[in-house]
Amino acid sequence: AVSPLRGTLVLIEALHLLKTQGYQVGLELIGPIQEDHRREIGDLVRTYGLHGVNVRGYMEAHQGWELMAGCTLGTALLAPIPNYMGSYPTKIFEYMCLGMPILASNFPLYKTIVEDLKCGYCIDPRSPEEVAKAIRRLIDDPALASTLGENGRAVVAQHFNWDNELRKL
Repeated sequence: AVSPLRGTLVLIEALHLLKTQGYQVGLELIGPIQEDHRREIGDLVRTYGLHGVNVRGYMEAHQGWELMAGCTLGTALLAPIPNYMGSYPTKIFEYMCLGMPILASNFPLYKTIVEDLKCGYCIDPRSPEEVAKAIRRLIDDPALASTLGENGRAVVAQHFNWDNELRKL
């Protein structure tokens, strides 16, 4: 779902910071969303004069994957609540499959994938400043972004796939 607990407002604030620094960054939000939150996002986007922020709502999986494949990086900036801190978000592995660098919450569990396997950065999910800084780093160094994305793709191909999981089961 698209919600504040999944980082939407922090991302909007980060995009605003990036805009003030001369960067134009788009954002694709995919998933079910409450109408009041959709309005809240729209109000912030208009207030900040942001462009390229799309609230797509629910999409069929194949449509979402097509849209994600055209993006530059994936985010999993979930709030530090027990349910999120103790389980992997599926989207981390989806981003890895697509060869995208990842910005994820700085939870110990997420670090074992994102940072230890060198496929992105784990940052404070409540800090628009940290989010903006990490996005800026990837924009300014496309070779680094590409390397992080390819690291993720390789790890999924070698380790995080259904054949390996089937053997474990």
